[in-house]
Amino acid sequence: MSKIDELIKEKCPNGVEYVSLKDVTIALPKGTLKTSELIKDGEYPVMNSGRSFYGRYNDYNNEDAITIAARGEYAGFVNYNKGKFWAGGLCYPYKSTDENRYSTEFIFYALKNKQEYIRETLVAKGSIPALNKQDIDKFKIPMPPIRVQQEIVRMLNSFTELEAELEAELTKRKQQYEHYRDHLLSFENIAGEGGQVEWLPLEDVAKIKNGSGYKDFGVGPYPVYGTGGIMTRVDRYAYDRPSVLIPRKGSLDRVYYVEEPFWNVDTIFYTEINEQKIKPKYFYYFLSSKHLEELNQAAGIPSLTQATLNKIKVPVPPLKIQERIVYVLDNFDAVCNDLKIGLPAEIEARQKQYEYYRDRLLSFDAVVGGGTERERERGVAKLRQYIFGYYTTKIEDICDISRGIVMSKDFIKDNAGDYPVYSSQTENDGVLGKINTYKYDGEYLTWTTDGANAGTVFRRSGKFSVTNVCGLLKIKEEDILNDYLYYALSVEAKKHVNSGMGNPKLMSNVMGAIKIIIPSVNKQESIIRVLNSLSEICENFKSGLPAEIEARHKQYEYYRDKLLSFKEA
Repeated sequence: MSKIDELIKEKCPNGVEYVSLKDVTIALPKGTLKTSELIKDGEYPVMNSGRSFYGRYNDYNNEDAITIAARGEYAGFVNYNKGKFWAGGLCYPYKSTDENRYSTEFIFYALKNKQEYIRETLVAKGSIPALNKQDIDKFKIPMPPIRVQQEIVRMLNSFTELEAELEAELTKRKQQYEHYRDHLLSFENIAGEGGQVEWLPLEDVAKIKNGSGYKDFGVGPYPVYGTGGIMTRVDRYAYDRPSVLIPRKGSLDRVYYVEEPFWNVDTIFYTEINEQKIKPKYFYYFLSSKHLEELNQAAGIPSLTQATLNKIKVPVPPLKIQERIVYVLDNFDAVCNDLKIGLPAEIEARQKQYEYYRDRLLSFDAVVGGGTERERERGVAKLRQYIFGYYTTKIEDICDISRGIVMSKDFIKDNAGDYPVYSSQTENDGVLGKINTYKYDGEYLTWTTDGANAGTVFRRSGKFSVTNVCGLLKIKEEDILNDYLYYALSVEAKKHVNSGMGNPKLMSNVMGAIKIIIPSVNKQESIIRVLNSLSEICENFKSGLPAEIEARHKQYEYYRDKLLSFKEA
């Protein structure tokens, strides 16, 4: 038998008394605040008629109290507000008349336990749902002895704390997801990748339709949507094709994607989507990223108009690109795991230890914050490559950049050996000489930083050193091939040479800012094969041309001599 069972058996052997809410609480002050009166960084939260805080304000009228939403989509929703806060005009705030007999937190849990019943039976349904204060005042809740109340509160608080931790983890994962979603849908940053992106007014891809009431309908299988989600189910529907529902009043950031037949009330629009132009799910993801609450123009209850919505510019890439974006966002975790985006290499530990999963895998700071900004951008880049086939990046984001050191000809002569020293010259593949030590070992690219050959790029491998007029690039991303970057920079680097003052230069900071297109590894390999083959053909042609010329010259002389050798008469 648990402690709570023992307490109930001891303290309430004949059952628990039920009392009206008004008998154990006092109604607390409240005050209406206009949206314009809210302060973004105000000291105290404001609770009104929603499920969460409405905004912030620099004054408070309550502390450690219960609020019950009085009007709107969430009428009847119960909250416990710890600390100082402002209770708005559209909620009922309560507190225990005597904490030694009636715990405010216990009263909250008792009401919360019956929240759905209150919303279903006490809230008057209409265009704006409302909860009458007299009805909630008379609502009865169980009231065991204070020791039982305290033990129940202690147990439920421990669960609430755990739930809060999990909610925090979920919020951080959601932030990570939204970061990638918003970047994928920010076509201003990636316009042109994977094909043309056409910008169309919303009215060109979808028709916005109003909702209406459902009072005269019977009970049925079709959901009724309001700003807060599904309100009830009825026996008829307004639309039976995939649609995006957009709030007209209330919580403007709540956009819904619906594939089943549905009805919608007048606080939320539905859309008839032109599927020849835009995929409904892609349209939903785009609108979810738009933060529609920022388009609110109303002084009271936040609201949107069709005229405002119709002017929104929607990026419309090819349908295949839309499908890939939807796939990524529908399967975010699976795709991220596959691409190893934002997750530690020790991902297998996720199954082994909850703390690791909590602190590392779902830690937004660990994944995308602090000193790992580059990792976040690489994650975005990989997703773009996954969707569009390639992405654009700066050399400084994918390579370690350095320069060589001064080496005189005398130094090279005095330290002769087998390891090449590369300089700015183009003859002899840039080899200035060979010494008995080396500074680098592996695959690199070098470029000439100064002089007539500035911007010339070379492939390097093995053990070698470079002089001070050479820049050095070491790729730090496993999905970028050295030969591909060589060919790409052979085209791009020369464009960035500064020829001023009669001394051409391509310095490290300029090289770092050069933007390069990075396709998939398979595509890079294909490009390398083609260009290597062309290079080989060109080299063969160049080496074979003198012999060909000589042969043709001999042929010419033979026929010349033959044609001009006349027998004397």
